[in-house]
Amino acid sequence: MQESILYASVIASLIYINIYKNRILPLFFLIFSTIIFISPLFNQGNYKGDKILFISLAIQSIFFTKDKKIVLCLLLLLGWTSSISWGYNTPIFLIFFILMILFYEKKYNNLINYILPASIFLFFSVRFIYPYFSESPLKIRFIRATNINAISGIYMSEKNYLYFKESYRLHKKYNKITFLPGNPVADIINNDFPGRASWEMDVEYPNWTADKSTNNCIIVDKNPAIEYRNGFFKSSITTYLLKNKTKIDSTKYFYIYK
Repeated sequence: MQESILYASVIASLIYINIYKNRILPLFFLIFSTIIFISPLFNQGNYKGDKILFISLAIQSIFFTKDKKIVLCLLLLLGWTSSISWGYNTPIFLIFFILMILFYEKKYNNLINYILPASIFLFFSVRFIYPYFSESPLKIRFIRATNINAISGIYMSEKNYLYFKESYRLHKKYNKITFLPGNPVADIINNDFPGRASWEMDVEYPNWTADKSTNNCIIVDKNPAIEYRNGFFKSSITTYLLKNKTKIDSTKYFYIYK
């Protein structure tokens, strides 16, 4: 409810500013985008209210000149093609610069000269403290991986090393296994990815019903952050197989079903 009120307020403000040609528009976006950009500092590394940036840009683009619309399309295309996976966090980084470019005015030149480098510094500080799906280097102990295919010699956190070591041991023990909802690194380590590495999310694997008859043991990640029952990362094949198989073992990081 509160988020909806925020969205409605921002959209109404943008429409009002454009209709009445209010000159505070560039400053509005400068302050607003900067707040969103550094918001991970106050939310455990995650963006809060980031979608409003895209909504705001979409609304504002209606009032753009033809030249600005072309620039916007090119910048968004660049952001999409350079983003990782489904664009996790990366478009936010790009949207910030798009707003800097599209709403730049000379009278804010000095302000941008201070805000831009400060925001970039804060952004990379946040990414260092809260890396992508990992722990901060400040909080982990690094060790050198040994005796594991493909990753031996690589330095990584002790937690990740034990995780991959356990997946390696399980593959040796059960031989024919499938990691669910997906563990591409484990597939690479075990050299067991006929056709492709596993990532059994519905968005990546829409023809999962063809695998219903699999006789493999399945290894299901215990990580509570992996939500395979609902949402964008839903994995229907994982839910289906869990209902049709029996749990035969449990380790620190995985459940094993047959």
